[in-house]
Amino acid sequence: MENNTTFRTKTGYCHVMPDKILLSANSNPHTVFQVPTSGSVMKRLTMYGLLSLCLIYQGYISYRNNDNFFTVLFGGFGLFLLYVVITSINNSSAPVIERKDIEKVQFTKAIPWLRRSYFSIFFNENGKIKKRIIMMPGSLTGGAEETIKALEIMKREGLLKNNFK
Repeated sequence: MENNTTFRTKTGYCHVMPDKILLSANSNPHTVFQVPTSGSVMKRLTMYGLLSLCLIYQGYISYRNNDNFFTVLFGGFGLFLLYVVITSINNSSAPVIERKDIEKVQFTKAIPWLRRSYFSIFFNENGKIKKRIIMMPGSLTGGAEETIKALEIMKREGLLKNNFK
C-alpha cells in the first residue's frame, strides 16, 4: 500500500497528501482516525511539571539538611525537567495536519550515535503556532535510506525549502 508520498517514521508512517499530512501506525492512511490520540501533550507536561516541582522541593529539603549531594541531584534534575516542560508547551501530537495550516517545515540532520534526524512541522492550531516532530527511523533500521526518501518527498511537495539544521 506504500506509495511515492509515504515514508516510514520511528513509530509508523507519514503520508503526505495534497491537502494534509497524516501520521499512522501502519502503511494504510485510512487507519489514522482509529488511533485514540489528542493533539495536545498537556497531560504529560502537567505530570512532568508536578514531578519537577517535587524534585525541586526535595532539593530544598536536602539543602536545609546540609546534604549537598542530594541538593545538587534533586535540584538539578528538577530544574532540568522544568526546563523541558517549558520548552515543550507548544508541541503537538496531532496525527492530522492540514497543509493550509502549515507555516514551515524544518529538517534536522542526524548526529550518528547521538540523535536521529527529524522534521519539525510548525502549524497553526486554533490560532496558536504548534510544533509537531516527526522522528525518522534509526540507523540500524534503514534510517539513512528512509531519510533520503522523506527529504525527496518533502521537497517535491513544496514543504521543505532547504532549511536544514
